[in-house]
Amino acid sequence: MVVLAAAICTKKGKVLLSRQFVSITRGRIEGLLSVFPKLMGTGKQHTFVETENIRYVYQPIENLILLILTTKSSNILEDMETLRILAQLVPEYCPKISESEIEKRGFDLIFAFDEVIALGYKEKASLSQIKTYLSMESFNEKRFQEIQEEKERLAKEKMAEKMRQIEIAKEEAERTGAQLFGSRGVFRGGFGNDTEETGPTNYTMEMEKHISTDPPMITTRAYNNTNTNMQKSQNQPEKKIPSKGMKLVVQKQSNILAALKDEGEIEEFEKPQIQQQQENEPNTLEQEQQNQPDFPRKDVHFDVYEILTATLSKDGGLQNMEVSGSLDLFITNKDKTPLVIKLSKEKNPEKMIFRTHPHINKNLFQSENTLVLKDNSKPFPANGSQIPVLKWKWDNSDFTKIPLFLNCWPTNSGDTTSVNVEYSLEQKSFELHDVVALIPVPQSPVIEEVVGNYSYDHKQKILTWEIPLIDSSNQSGTIEFTIPKCNHSSLFPILLKFKSPNIYANLSVDSVLVVKDEEQNPTEFSQRQLLSTSSFSIN
Repeated sequence: MVVLAAAICTKKGKVLLSRQFVSITRGRIEGLLSVFPKLMGTGKQHTFVETENIRYVYQPIENLILLILTTKSSNILEDMETLRILAQLVPEYCPKISESEIEKRGFDLIFAFDEVIALGYKEKASLSQIKTYLSMESFNEKRFQEIQEEKERLAKEKMAEKMRQIEIAKEEAERTGAQLFGSRGVFRGGFGNDTEETGPTNYTMEMEKHISTDPPMITTRAYNNTNTNMQKSQNQPEKKIPSKGMKLVVQKQSNILAALKDEGEIEEFEKPQIQQQQENEPNTLEQEQQNQPDFPRKDVHFDVYEILTATLSKDGGLQNMEVSGSLDLFITNKDKTPLVIKLSKEKNPEKMIFRTHPHINKNLFQSENTLVLKDNSKPFPANGSQIPVLKWKWDNSDFTKIPLFLNCWPTNSGDTTSVNVEYSLEQKSFELHDVVALIPVPQSPVIEEVVGNYSYDHKQKILTWEIPLIDSSNQSGTIEFTIPKCNHSSLFPILLKFKSPNIYANLSVDSVLVVKDEEQNPTEFSQRQLLSTSSFSIN
């Protein structure tokens, strides 16, 4: 017998799969299969049809037809046996017989057909033998898999060894006290994701460029520490060195500014008398810092600071308010360690959560408001570096707790819009320094009345309102201006930034004791408090 091809097709003649076992062109086999539905009669029990040169032996399989093409001289009985074996293989490798499934598992069926027929002749193989042949493993493939598994095992062992070395290094560092206290950024991680700030919008970022980016803490005396020196170089204003030949540049800049004023790009205005008086007085913490660049500190110094984040609605509601605080210790004298730090025992706001550094005795802090190391044999580092020893966080939903609020009252009148912006000090005991309000104004405003200073950025369309100091003596103030008629929503969001020596936590250092030979002797210390804003907006 000579089997030319084995194929699976639909009753309408669509070829789903065809395997040729002799040299025959694709056009020839497609022509032979295309005429098969016309040759297959209806109502007949025969399972083969013949043409002049080709015999079609076929068997229906559900809605499909399995057939083999042979020569007319082939043994019909052997052809029927071959067809029977092929019919058993089809459901074995394609349980769900359908057009899509045959196309999906076509190569599996072709491999099975090759085990039954070789070069047109039937092989002596049973169904179980064919399944065994197809499931046989390749030695090379198995060896390759073993090599890959061995590589993965070695990589896991190496990773476990690295992790073990890291753990040993951490334990050794804790024993030696080399890493007694981490940097502020590492310690803040103790609050988890709660301290993360949402990314500002492009508009917010653009407005924040106009706010002073002065760091919240006051510049300290330089110590023999690299990080401290870097921090001081960043905090202190750069000294301007006068040099000859600068007058020409100044004259050139003056000409450019004059040209911009003529074109209306820069607005020149006259400051009220109250502004001139305030500019001559060092009312802000920044001005005090400039007047005293080497602010005197004791050998033991504490910085108590808080960062305020708040979002308010223009209707007067509080959307969210969060205060994150830290107590940082600076020691510059090795004789001032170890220390016992006694804090005030005043009641703090409800729901304010405190977290001590892992090396601080937590139980003693909770019971006696005292900060001391768990191991007294390991003193605080005395290299002048910043040591965060206590952190706290406070989430507030009470509007009355915010320090400052701005009311914006726009009113349309004809072709103009009159805007009245009023600030009000909500915490009467607070002093707010360097208050800056950034108000988006679509067109250049005409200022009618103002408390403090103002300027308008024509490029960014932002009105900057500055009040050097807000306290109980000036709890409210306004700025009034008119602009061409506009949509009231274009005047928001308003961004605020300020500093204050007042903080929300009722926390201060009462006394500091130096432990020497099991004796506790009091020592002098200095401390400073500061509240600053991170993101304070009115939407």
